[in-house]
Amino acid sequence: MARLLVVDDDPYTRELLKLMLCAIGHEVDIADNGAHAMQRIEKCQPSLVITDILMPEMDGFELISVLAKKYPAIKILAISAGSRGFPVKDSLETAKDFGAIKTLTKPIEKNLLIEAVNAALADA
Repeated sequence: MARLLVVDDDPYTRELLKLMLCAIGHEVDIADNGAHAMQRIEKCQPSLVITDILMPEMDGFELISVLAKKYPAIKILAISAGSRGFPVKDSLETAKDFGAIKTLTKPIEKNLLIEAVNAALADA
């Protein structure tokens, strides 16, 4: 299977996604914001990054933008529940503009997560 990095400032969401993805055979590392994710990228060398949009220090938009430019081989899946006055649909469409290839709305259903991860990895 693949090596993945899950980036979310909510510890419950991070651990839940990690458990779901490990259960299907992926190696999963975690980070609590975009800045920490950038520190983890070189060490874990993921094939796919799953990132929340709204986070402190470095948000998902900035992380996606940097990853798309600096690490174009890494596939990006954006997740969001929306906030800061932006509908979730708009946030996820913007994430695609920055370089995410797939998006999911929180709360994330396991089967939709698995489908999106498989599709993203198949595009690799």
